[in-house]
Amino acid sequence: MKRVDERAGSLFPVGAGCPQNAKCRAPPELRTRVGSAPQVRITGPEEDGVRVVCTTSGWFPKPQVQWRDLSGEKFLEFSEAHTKDAEGLFSVEAVLVVRDSSVGNVTCSILNPVLGQEKAMAIFIPEPFFPQASPWKVAFSVSLTVLVILLLGAGCYTKREHSLKVQEMREKEILCQTREHDRQTKEENAEGLFSMEAALVVRDSSVGNVTCSILNPVLGQEKAMAIFIPEPFFPQASPWKVAFSVSLTVLVILLLGAGCYTKREHSLKVQNMREKETLCQARDQDHQTKKEVLKDTGKAGQGSSLVNVAAGAEREELTTGPESRALGKSQSGA
Repeated sequence: MKRVDERAGSLFPVGAGCPQNAKCRAPPELRTRVGSAPQVRITGPEEDGVRVVCTTSGWFPKPQVQWRDLSGEKFLEFSEAHTKDAEGLFSVEAVLVVRDSSVGNVTCSILNPVLGQEKAMAIFIPEPFFPQASPWKVAFSVSLTVLVILLLGAGCYTKREHSLKVQEMREKEILCQTREHDRQTKEENAEGLFSMEAALVVRDSSVGNVTCSILNPVLGQEKAMAIFIPEPFFPQASPWKVAFSVSLTVLVILLLGAGCYTKREHSLKVQNMREKETLCQARDQDHQTKKEVLKDTGKAGQGSSLVNVAAGAEREELTTGPESRALGKSQSGA
């Protein structure tokens, strides 16, 4: 790159420094340049959409990137990266994530802000490329909603039943304690004999009979009394608890099925995207190889033309050498 003195129009090397009142500019061949046509490709699914990449090179100055849909509406959210090669030309890579499956075509346009020239490339995004709503997710959401409703209902019902039972048990306990206290008071006042009350909580409904025995440790005499506990006296399993356990089992099965299905679908989509990306890269490589072969062929053709011109000049020199010129003079003298 050189520096230009606007007053004199002379060019100065970059390392030599600029004279006073001189401005640094790029040489004319680098002031404006329109690069290659953008190449657009789909690289795979990302988040809840499809990732599209646009690449181009050979621009000066730094170009402007725009993404548009089929109706001309611009996409405002995308990322772009600019790099500069040894010749000072810019390369651009712009990445867009399309989340609307109804968009169809998207266009990547690259604009030279100085010349106002633009190059664009469009690509069609098929709807199957977008992540589809899994039926397992729908089933999971429905099951989760039902489970939440069952949980709330079971919680309210259980809390109400528990409150009623606790209240009833407290009332019975207070009544028994009052009766026992009154009886003990009467017996102690009359004869000074002991009374006793033993409490047992039976949790197994299959027990049936239970026996309470009282032993006099001095005399060794024992008195016992048996009682039969009917099964309906035991608390019954709440229907809400049964519904909750069934719903929880169904939810676990749906979660496992949804996980397996989602993992399988994701693996297949990633594999398909990788195969398509590999195919696109192979096509791009073949295209570049063809370009290089055409360039080499053109250079070879120019070299053969130069050889033919040199050979013609040599033959002409041989035919018009000193001897030929002398012979021509003798013939003219005669």
